[in-house]
Amino acid sequence: MHGTGLGVSLEDHDEMGVYVEHPASTIGLGKKEHYTTRTAADGQKSQAGDTDLMLYSVRKWAKLAMNGNPSVLLLLFAPDDKVIKISELGHELRGHYDWFSSKRAGRAFLGYMEKQRQRMVGQRGRAGRVRITDDCSACDGDGSIFGDGTPCGKCLGSGKHVDWKYAMHMLRLGYQGVEYLSTGRLTLPVPGEQGDWLREVRQGHVDFAEVVAVAESLEAQVKRLLDDESGTLTALPDEPNVRRIEQWVVHAHLKTWGYE
Repeated sequence: MHGTGLGVSLEDHDEMGVYVEHPASTIGLGKKEHYTTRTAADGQKSQAGDTDLMLYSVRKWAKLAMNGNPSVLLLLFAPDDKVIKISELGHELRGHYDWFSSKRAGRAFLGYMEKQRQRMVGQRGRAGRVRITDDCSACDGDGSIFGDGTPCGKCLGSGKHVDWKYAMHMLRLGYQGVEYLSTGRLTLPVPGEQGDWLREVRQGHVDFAEVVAVAESLEAQVKRLLDDESGTLTALPDEPNVRRIEQWVVHAHLKTWGYE
């Protein structure tokens, strides 16, 4: 959906959906806020051709979306050809994406990408955390090409290959955070030169120092948008339209249960 994949044959398949809970799990004693199903075996990482399905109750999804969770917001902007099944309520929800657009969401984008960058460069946990793999080919795992303590430019001294997919998603969050704060929408898949460059990053064709520099630049852009109080850079409100969202969630339940 992001448009940053390297081809269907090389990718696993992620699906997400929203459902209205049964009365027993909504106003009764039980609760079922989400379901997860995977085609990969338990404990195994999803491989090319595998499908991971995440289903959220409409209440759970709405809370996550109001807080700006970048993943759940995708449902509001997914291209029609990526929508597998949609109900009348689904069309209603996608038609009111503006209820969720706010600076609160922008702060979530910023938080996610900052944490990912910090992990990549070792400011949060060890460099790369679990996002590094085998020894760097440029320095043979030494961390320094010349052996004089100067950090290798390819791995920034970690001695390991960078997880380029992780790095690409860090940058994607930055681009999408800027777009969301500027327009209140997300363009999917990531368009044009941005999408092309993100795929270059994912394949390890961009120097890691450049990747980090761009990430820092995107963070600065998001912060400027969040700090804008004049409305010249962003017209988004500070908070989502909680009242309208709550009214719609109640409506969705009553309609599904046959009370409307």
